[in-house]
Amino acid sequence: AYYELIGKLIEDGIVAGEFAPGLNGRLASQMMVGSMDEVITAWSMSESEHDLVEQADGLAEILERAFCQAATH
Repeated sequence: AYYELIGKLIEDGIVAGEFAPGLNGRLASQMMVGSMDEVITAWSMSESEHDLVEQADGLAEILERAFCQAATH
């Protein structure tokens, strides 16, 4: 269900010109969910102090760059 919802949001972003026209929405949604899962898992299992919000902001920046530039490479 998450993949479908996120995939729909990504497809809407492609249509609106927010994301690269050649972006694979299905793969992008899998990448987004998998990345978020890994960040949360690493944070929850970490014995050191990590700022989850800071990590989420960094992940969002990486995904934004990847999704917006996907068709240029």
